[in-house]
Amino acid sequence: MVVAVKSDEFVIEVKLWDESNKCKWRLFGIYASTNEKKRRSQWMQLSRRLEKDREKCLLIGDFNDILSNEEKEGGNMRKAFSMRDFRDFVAQNELVDLGYEGYPFTWRNNQEARPIQLRLDRGLATSWWHDLYPDTTIRHVILEGSDHALLLLSTEKTKAWTGRKFSFDGWWSKLNKCRDLVAGE
Repeated sequence: MVVAVKSDEFVIEVKLWDESNKCKWRLFGIYASTNEKKRRSQWMQLSRRLEKDREKCLLIGDFNDILSNEEKEGGNMRKAFSMRDFRDFVAQNELVDLGYEGYPFTWRNNQEARPIQLRLDRGLATSWWHDLYPDTTIRHVILEGSDHALLLLSTEKTKAWTGRKFSFDGWWSKLNKCRDLVAGE
């Protein structure tokens, strides 16, 4: 149940009540700036919000930065100092990277001549939140026509599909028996 919503330039904060666990927690939807100086200020502002009320928190969205060069493919390697602000933000707030399933990158520049891909989008959580939802997964879903992948969050254990893949054969629609079955006769 949503208790309160607060938003500003780069973050939407939602206070939630989890009835099954009988606790409240905060969700931060992030859209960080592409400007390094502005992002540094955003990390400081967000750190103050996290310090003020150290309850269970999940931060998810476009952080517009990477933690290491393993989260980058193509273009020049990033210098360690250029990732320091984001690394410090994660470390100082004791945030856990929730990882991902699927394709490793969430952004691409869509340039064939010099393709670059980065993992700019992610989920980070406090250890309290992670302990509350230990089966959390984030799936990177590639969207055609978008330069960013969708983040699909699940806090429940996902059951592996063991059945066969279903494929519809267009020929079936021409069979009377199939049309009657679909019509419910």
